[in-house]
Amino acid sequence: MNIHEFDPSLTHPPHIKGIIDLRGEITTIIDLALFMNQASKTSEEKKRIIILDIIEKNHKLGFLVDDVHSVLAIDQNLVDYSVHQGHDDAGHIQGIIKKRYDEGQNFHTDLIIWLNIEQILLEI
Repeated sequence: MNIHEFDPSLTHPPHIKGIIDLRGEITTIIDLALFMNQASKTSEEKKRIIILDIIEKNHKLGFLVDDVHSVLAIDQNLVDYSVHQGHDDAGHIQGIIKKRYDEGQNFHTDLIIWLNIEQILLEI
């Protein structure tokens, strides 16, 4: 998908990457790594766009991300919400998901950061 980037001479936040035409609807694209002050290790061609349909505003918004591995349904008991306790800079984090895999006699746990999209949208 081709992102039409904004003219650098225009005043806009650096995390607003540009716009795309998504089935006839103009959709703003936000670079999530730039918004969260994180370095991206993925080339622009390999990045993915996640589209959010913001129903109450009848608007779509796209987040440019390094990759999408899968879509998961997570049981609430796998989420650690304590990340907010005593951390002022944890506002973008909803919780940490602890996903455990059983590989024969070996157990493996992945830690997945669950972002607080509502908080991110408020700041954007």
